[in-house]
Amino acid sequence: MLFLAHCTFEDRGGEQPSHGYLTFLVKAGDVETALDRLRARLVEAREEAGLFDGPARVYLEDLIEVRRLPPGGLIARYQAYLGPERTSIFKTFPMGEPRGCRDHVSRDDVHDEDDGEGVVTEPFLTFGPQGEGGPG
Repeated sequence: MLFLAHCTFEDRGGEQPSHGYLTFLVKAGDVETALDRLRARLVEAREEAGLFDGPARVYLEDLIEVRRLPPGGLIARYQAYLGPERTSIFKTFPMGEPRGCRDHVSRDDVHDEDDGEGVVTEPFLTFGPQGEGGPG
């Protein structure tokens, strides 16, 4: 079975405290094995990739067991924020691209050219108000 874990974290290291989200995907025979592998991977991420460089807490928000993937796929998590968009950083495959996996969209490298004004990205899909036709 596949298990998809969504976590939030608080990191008190670095120049200023931060908080964020991470997603973990693992193949395991049961829930306990999946959780053990998540814990081990998080420890490895701290030791080898420099994630969580100070005192940190990681919270497991949900753990989804996938026995069979629906033919049309699935939206596993939706999370919205109230108010204006907040400043954030991101890194796809923060511990390096795993063998057998490939990122087709990441713009991680655009930060090298960032002028301090942020990065502008093009929308993948745009919706108008409900009831006014389909996506544009």
